Amino acid sequence: MIPLVPARHLVLLFALFVAPALAHATIGDDLPTLRAAYGSAKEVGNEMLFRHDGYSIAIAFDGTRAAMEIFLRDGSVPTKPDMTQEDIDTILKNEGAGQDWRAVNTPNGQPMWMRHDNKVLARFNTNEKILTVMVNDR
Repeated sequence: MIPLVPARHLVLLFALFVAPALAHATIGDDLPTLRAAYGSAKEVGNEMLFRHDGYSIAIAFDGTRAAMEIFLRDGSVPTKPDMTQEDIDTILKNEGAGQDWRAVNTPNGQPMWMRHDNKVLARFNTNEKILTVMVNDR
């Protein structure tokens, strides 16, 4: 027989499992949503710079909405000095808005992906280990 769990405990368990999945932001989010996901930020020029989960994340805005996010491992997690394919896959999944990404061939051979709705693209600079996710204006 399975013991019954009080409803208040179920709510707590649900929150513990769901909260980590909600700790990301996406292209198009406003500053309050970004702060809720990534924490406090510094204003650097026309961008906001966040440090979250081992990344430095620079956000550029189109008006009040995030139009470009640049992810770079910042060394705060010693076991993850550089961006890996697993990191890229996780970020793209979070940025996917429930959609898949497809790889795009580029003339310079640098990895690039397009979200299936063609509204967002991502580029990975293999030399600098930087992932840029941005609105696709084309």
